[in-house]
Amino acid sequence: VEGFAGQLKARTSNGVIRINGHSGPVLLQTSNGAIDARNIGTPAELETSNGTVEASLASGEDGPVSVRTSNGGVRLELPVSWSGHVEAETSNGRVNLEGGGRSKNIAIDKAHGTMDIDGAGKSKASILSSNGNVRVTALAATPAATATPAATATPPATATPPATK
Repeated sequence: VEGFAGQLKARTSNGVIRINGHSGPVLLQTSNGAIDARNIGTPAELETSNGTVEASLASGEDGPVSVRTSNGGVRLELPVSWSGHVEAETSNGRVNLEGGGRSKNIAIDKAHGTMDIDGAGKSKASILSSNGNVRVTALAATPAATATPAATATPPATATPPATK
């Protein structure tokens, strides 16, 4: 599915789900297949039993996101607009949380991690994998371009000719 707006529910038993460029609530479920969801809206719920989940929220999104997989890794990218609490856990794998310079209260051990993006924020990201690594990346805010006033040229001074009578 590409470029869809509105509520989106997609389910399959055996197959990959691919979404790119969606705005609105998302529910994606598959039993045996990966989920590849790029630039999606919130709230977002992504679930697979056997497969990886690669997802990124669209710019401007700041709602909750839940990702669950039994056998597969998870990669989640949060946009600059997103703020909130992240909780990630895996039974067999590693947790990696990258706050993009916006994180506070990061606590990570091998298989569990939490962090707050831009304070505690209003949203929550919950990521759970039984067998696989989990990586959550919050994009860094880019510094606003500083406007430099345009240089104005001053015309050279001209001599005033003496007045004649």
